[in-house]
Amino acid sequence: MTATERQIAHFKHRNRWDERAVIYDQQSETEKNFKAREMLSTGLALTYNRVAELKALAEKLTGYINDEDRVWLTDVKILGLGHGAKRIDVIRFNYHLIDQFRETLNDLALEVGGRVRKTELANPEGETFMVGDNDEIREKLKRRFLDVIDSEPFVSPTE
Repeated sequence: MTATERQIAHFKHRNRWDERAVIYDQQSETEKNFKAREMLSTGLALTYNRVAELKALAEKLTGYINDEDRVWLTDVKILGLGHGAKRIDVIRFNYHLIDQFRETLNDLALEVGGRVRKTELANPEGETFMVGDNDEIREKLKRRFLDVIDSEPFVSPTE
C-alpha cells in the first residue's frame, strides 16, 4: 500500500466515509420514494383532476364551436399576377376545431371508462389474452408500485 493509499484509508476511517455514504444513500432513496408517492397521488395523476381539466377544455371548445365565425373561417386567395390578379374570398370549414373537440370527448370518455382500451398480453407459453385498460387496473398497478417502493430494503450501491 502506497503512502497515498494509506492516507486515503486513514481519512476514510477517521471521517467514517462508508457510514456517511450509507446514510446519504438511505436519505436519497427515502426522498426519491416520497417524491414518487407525491407525484402519483396529486394533481393530474388523479383521475378526477384529469376529468375536470378535460371537461373545462370541452366546454371551452363548445363555446368556440357555437361561434360560427370560428367554425367557418374566411380566407383570401389571389389568382394571377400583377394588374390582372383577382382576389377571391374563400370560406373554409375549421375541421381542426372539430377534431380537437372530438379528441377531447374521446379522452374524457377514456378517463371515465366510457371507452375501454384493451391490451393483448402473452404468457410464457405463448397464449394471448386481452386486458382492459381502466382505472381499476391503473389503481392496482399504482398501489403495487408504491408497495414495492415501501417494501424493498435499501441496498447501498457501495455494498
